Amino acid sequence: MRNINNPEDTKSIQDRISKLTSGSKGQWGKMNVNQMLRHLSDALRMQSGEIEVKDTGNFFTHTVFKWVSLCGAPVPKNVPTFPPIDQVARGVNPEDLQKEVDKLNTLIQRSLEPVESYYHPLFGKLSNSQRGRINYIHMNHHLKQFGV
Repeated sequence: MRNINNPEDTKSIQDRISKLTSGSKGQWGKMNVNQMLRHLSDALRMQSGEIEVKDTGNFFTHTVFKWVSLCGAPVPKNVPTFPPIDQVARGVNPEDLQKEVDKLNTLIQRSLEPVESYYHPLFGKLSNSQRGRINYIHMNHHLKQFGV
């Protein structure tokens, strides 16, 4: 299974990010390309503790939903996001695509550093491998949204 911790998968994600342009349009949802890039960056910043997100998990999301997600079930197109990383609701609209690309690539590299454990606000405790898998799934979902 693809995982951002795998160097080939990291390269694939970063190659896809490099194909985005200011004219890239989302095939669903309300975010523009710059907002999507910031959203992905903020999701990684959430993991490092730079952005606080309220715990919304429960027994079902910590067990069944986590397992189904990690196994590669398709991500629904209009899943609500955590409010602190919802660029549209917060009115965040970055202007510089390249700056957002560079920031995201830096955060991707930083996310590859192992951590003792990570507590996801929906899925609960994740291992490094599970965290890398969730990161891949999230980035892949949004890159598909923008056609790359």
